[in-house]
Amino acid sequence: MRIKAICLKTGLSKDTIRFYEKLGLLSNVEKGLNGYKNYTDTHVEQLNLIKHAKELGFTLEEIKQLADLLFSRQLTMSEMSSFLKQKEQEIDNKIKKLHEFKVHIRETLEGSCEYRAQLEKLSGK
Repeated sequence: MRIKAICLKTGLSKDTIRFYEKLGLLSNVEKGLNGYKNYTDTHVEQLNLIKHAKELGFTLEEIKQLADLLFSRQLTMSEMSSFLKQKEQEIDNKIKKLHEFKVHIRETLEGSCEYRAQLEKLSGK
């Protein structure tokens, strides 16, 4: 299939697909005699996996590492588990930070932030 068809199947733009291909996230994209690239259902699966991994919070570099292992058939369940546990810890840390930001915002809205005096001077109070 051509790129337009794979765009429709994955919901990704041509530019995104080409970018992922340039990064090496798609394996074995062949060109036909007409010069057009031919994508397969395997590429659709790869792109959907990339989308899913991004939704889970993986960076493109992390996805590339996983893809390299997966395409070379060297990805073990243990390695996948390790990647997922590490990502889970990163998410937990982000949630903790976001909660701290939310507390600071709430304190500021209630007028009890550490910069209250400076803010009052700026606002003319």
